[in-house]
Amino acid sequence: MALGQYLARLVASMTIPMFRAIGIAYEKALSSARREGANAARESLKKRMTPIEAAEVLNLTTTEAKDLSLVEKNFRRIFEANDPKKGGSFYLQSKVYSAHQVLSQKKKAETQQSSSTDSGQNAGTSNRR
Repeated sequence: MALGQYLARLVASMTIPMFRAIGIAYEKALSSARREGANAARESLKKRMTPIEAAEVLNLTTTEAKDLSLVEKNFRRIFEANDPKKGGSFYLQSKVYSAHQVLSQKKKAETQQSSSTDSGQNAGTSNRR
């Protein structure tokens, strides 16, 4: 009987530190995963979506993506379809918003560039006689 008690104490004294070590290792792994996940998210936010990707997200061809009214129409439809309040995905809604921003900024930049080119050509022709 004394031998059984001795073995039970021995097993208990060995397993308690082992379970503590497992708990500590699990906490470290979890904290590392959170840190790495945050770093990965931070890195993915640094990358800009290309206009081609933006057109794909909004279900447009690259030629259709040049039409701002069509971009707006598809943006509104897909954005509302992915509303988290209606059971949609916030992640997808964010992607749709980013795609809209990229295409809108691209169109705005093209418009500014063409207007500055036009004004430069007009200024050059008005000086000539």
